Amino acid sequence: MSHALIDEVVGGIAVSESRAPLLPLTATRSDLLRRAGMARHPLVFLTGDGTRLTEPMRAALTATRVPWVVRTTGGLRDGLTWRPLDDLAAAFDSTSAAPHPDALQLEQPTTLQLVASVSVRHRADASTRLGAALEILGRSAEAAPGAWGPNEPAEYAWDRDALTAFARTRMPSDTRLIAIGDSARPVVATLTARRTARGVEEVTEALVSLGSLDDSATDARADAAVEALDELAVAPWPLMAALFTRPGRADLTTSAFVAPTARPLALLIGAPAVRDLALDPATWGRRFNARIAGRPRTPALVIPLRRSGEPAEIAWNRLVEITETLGVERVAELTGYRLDIDEWRSR
Repeated sequence: MSHALIDEVVGGIAVSESRAPLLPLTATRSDLLRRAGMARHPLVFLTGDGTRLTEPMRAALTATRVPWVVRTTGGLRDGLTWRPLDDLAAAFDSTSAAPHPDALQLEQPTTLQLVASVSVRHRADASTRLGAALEILGRSAEAAPGAWGPNEPAEYAWDRDALTAFARTRMPSDTRLIAIGDSARPVVATLTARRTARGVEEVTEALVSLGSLDDSATDARADAAVEALDELAVAPWPLMAALFTRPGRADLTTSAFVAPTARPLALLIGAPAVRDLALDPATWGRRFNARIAGRPRTPALVIPLRRSGEPAEIAWNRLVEITETLGVERVAELTGYRLDIDEWRSR
């Protein structure tokens, strides 16, 4: 395999090395990921521990299962799971391990981030407009997307009609787009549109700054994000949405050091999932404190998961119980949405 960003091939593994302080998802890196995927050629991105990933780059590596390997005088480690690596080949081994000692240099978080995963089903017709979920969640945090594009930097002014038209020209192939907000209230997201047997599925993975950890308005914005799920429930057929909060960096980038664990905030079970899974809203209200949202004839369920003064692990246990009750494989089969606890924890 040959590419401008491949510096060497070690044991059959293509290595793209960088010493830059920030690794964004540029058009050239997107092309490298695409070509490596098509060729099924093992690829790693190799950096020092001073490099950070933008959220689109982190999401792209996770989606393509391409490792981020960090090299220091203390040895190699996985930049996202922090586990030590004997060599580059070990980066493709999913065996879990305790973090490398060099990754335990905890950074001081300054910002509470909203981590959101939303899946919406649209009709496959001219009335479809992508981007509503991101706008709804952004408003709850007093943020708004300002630009979009297929790569970083996002070069087009935010326009739902324009990005929908772009995705439509790519059908039936999947389209993955990036959206960013302004620096006053940072927001960054990836939007994936794909054709399914039931229409067009739009998946939004967003990271939004809720404000400083010591700001009393920050918690209010988190509560507003939960309330926003009621508005999202009446958008064109939301399937599922999961919201989390976590302390992190103000610029929403990912470093190669151990980060605080996210905390479950709320879950939305959209009307199609309520119907297809034959969920009884009254039963879910009693058992999980779910409230009815959406349209009267096609109810959805909003389940708040954050409770004041409660340890985060209790909220995680509650979320695990909910996903096991729903049935992970059954939800995936009916909606295409994966209730992936491990993936959510790793965010």
